Amino acid sequence: MPYTERRAMLDDLQLHGAGVDTPPFFVDGATELYAAAQQHGLEGIVCKRLTSPYTPGQRSKTWVKTVSVRHPSFLNVKLRQVVCGVTRQSSGRSGWWF
Repeated sequence: MPYTERRAMLDDLQLHGAGVDTPPFFVDGATELYAAAQQHGLEGIVCKRLTSPYTPGQRSKTWVKTVSVRHPSFLNVKLRQVVCGVTRQSSGRSGWWF
């Protein structure tokens, strides 16, 4: 089922209240939305192809997340490796550092 159909079904549920809300979606204006996300300190935006199916548990090239370089999560997204090592203490025990 394409995104547009799934979204229409979600909107029909009228989920607006304490602890739950259906955020708005936009068909155009990704550049302006991204700029607004940056201005408000949000993580970024997700662009979805309107005909894209929902594939639970899988990544898809039809959904593209653009993370704001001004948001702390940008560093987490770009991190590809972790540096770690072992030290030998004077007591003879080994210790890990990350």
